[in-house]
This record gives sequence, structure tokens and C-alpha cells, in this order.
Amino acid sequence: MVREGLTNPETGARLFISPRTVERHLRKTFGELGINSRKQLQAHAEAADRS
Repeated sequence: MVREGLTNPETGARLFISPRTVERHLRKTFGELGINSRKQLQAHAEAADRS
């Protein structure tokens, strides 16, 4: 959903969770991947798709 450009509130609404929960999961994912932005996450996902 981040790849689609959805905001935290939009993502939360689709998943029936709060925007803060989305933010917490993104923050954890960013840390695990060593990135710090949605743009970097999108690039990482696209690179993984190509592999």
C-alpha cells in the first residue's frame, strides 16, 4: 500500500488498524532495512521484485 502512495490513514482504513499502528510498523521496517523514507522503501521493493 505504501508503494501505491497511500498515506498512513488510508492504509490503516484498508487494514482496519489505526494510522499510528501503520506508522509504528513502517518505522520498524525502516530500521530493519536501514532506510528512512517511503521513497527508499519503494525503491527497495522494486529492486526486490526485479531479483
